[in-house]
Amino acid sequence: MILACRSAERTRPVVEEVIEVTGNKNVEFLPLDLSSLKSVAAFVEAFKAKNLPLHILLNNAGMGGPFTLTADGIEGQFGSNHIGHFYLTLLLFDVLEQSQPSRIVNVSSNAHSLLAPAEGIKFDAINDEASYDGIKAYGQSKLANVLFTTELARRTQDKQIFVNSLHPGLVETGLSNRAMDTFGAVLSSIWKWAQPWLAASPEKGALTQLYLATHPDVEKNNIRGEYFIPIAKKSTASAFGRDQKLAEKLWDFSVSLVKEKVGEFTVPESLQSKTAERQ
Repeated sequence: MILACRSAERTRPVVEEVIEVTGNKNVEFLPLDLSSLKSVAAFVEAFKAKNLPLHILLNNAGMGGPFTLTADGIEGQFGSNHIGHFYLTLLLFDVLEQSQPSRIVNVSSNAHSLLAPAEGIKFDAINDEASYDGIKAYGQSKLANVLFTTELARRTQDKQIFVNSLHPGLVETGLSNRAMDTFGAVLSSIWKWAQPWLAASPEKGALTQLYLATHPDVEKNNIRGEYFIPIAKKSTASAFGRDQKLAEKLWDFSVSLVKEKVGEFTVPESLQSKTAERQ
């Protein structure tokens, strides 16, 4: 198991704890900053140098806050929560394909339904600071997680690669530390007061991810392209999240954006077909 995280200082104690609790010594940290495409590429290079199989890729990010740009000049939430994972997944896809059966789990949120902009994805205004709304930007990035899942599942339907997304529920994590910046003083104060009663513990909040990543049901029942809610319940994404044309548009937009930022980038050949039979 590899914990791909930004902070070595915060991650290494977790690695040690996992080793101590499980007795599995094959746990390690590799640096990964999803807000930097250069960091994503460096992580993939370091991972591939280990010549390991990859059976489970769990994509999880939840950046919120005021308007910022990533190292590549992309709006922070869209760049970290979606583009970073998009690039990471496609760079690792050859290993996932070689390791079949394999799984890709994308952590989204019910914010994809409740908070996304009226048009779903603001393709022409991703980086428009003047019209930026932190709440809607978060919802947009989480909708992108669902749409990426929808399109990737369609393009892998003939493979033993199971791609699904989920809403983990309200979970008491460090993401709430940025609530003041994203939601304002009044709402963030209410959230901090209510969080201990409303939010699940991180352990409980991880159960749906673990189900999609490890449970035999996923392969046995051919679960792919689905959206789950706590705990391990199949649900239905928003109308935008199920919009195949929007999913294809986001895919093409993301490919073009990555190419613009990194130059040389080729979508894996087995993912290039847009004419695959729709699910």
